[in-house]
Amino acid sequence: MVCEDQGVQSKVQYKLVDIGANLAHPSFERDYSDVLARARKAGLKKIIVTGCSVKSSTVAGEKAQEHPGFLYCTAGVHPHDAKTFNEETIYQLRELLKKDNCVAVGECGLDFNRNFSSREDQLHAFEQQLILACELQKPLFIHEREASVDMVKLLKKHSGRLPPAVIHCFTGTAEEAQAYIDMGLYIGLTATCELIAAFMKEEPSDVAAVTTENAKRIYGLD
Repeated sequence: MVCEDQGVQSKVQYKLVDIGANLAHPSFERDYSDVLARARKAGLKKIIVTGCSVKSSTVAGEKAQEHPGFLYCTAGVHPHDAKTFNEETIYQLRELLKKDNCVAVGECGLDFNRNFSSREDQLHAFEQQLILACELQKPLFIHEREASVDMVKLLKKHSGRLPPAVIHCFTGTAEEAQAYIDMGLYIGLTATCELIAAFMKEEPSDVAAVTTENAKRIYGLD
């Protein structure tokens, strides 16, 4: 059975870029075409399909290839999968990132809330991907949960070469957000446009316009 829930509906249709869609996950396979159709109807102009492992990054790349100009992808290893990271991984990610439709390194980072991989494995995997992003000057799509101290430490270690970076789906404190902003990073807030606008005391149309332009600028989208 396909879920009929359309999710939270916005009162206004905005022209948007989704920078973190988990469409490579198997749960989307049954109604994948419908998902894309609903996204277009809702006003999404471009979608970046997130890679969370070498396998899902490969799938994300294949999906982006099927819908040029609409779907793009990332390539990376999520902190939950950091335990799978090995010497071959960086080579595989580098090959995926060579493609024009692969616009960022990620989803990578640190998650000390759930710890599905050890902290040691997470720190190693993230720094290796951080180095790769600096080398290729590809934007970073970063996941961080309860790990801001170590995250800031690693980012500062490579601050001289950092490409544009987004802390995706930020859930930390105002002070932690400011630390990232002071380093020139972008903060991803997850909610409807109206809720974010109310939080920021801005007009929804202004928030939609600014966040979409930021996404285009960070990821080099036309």
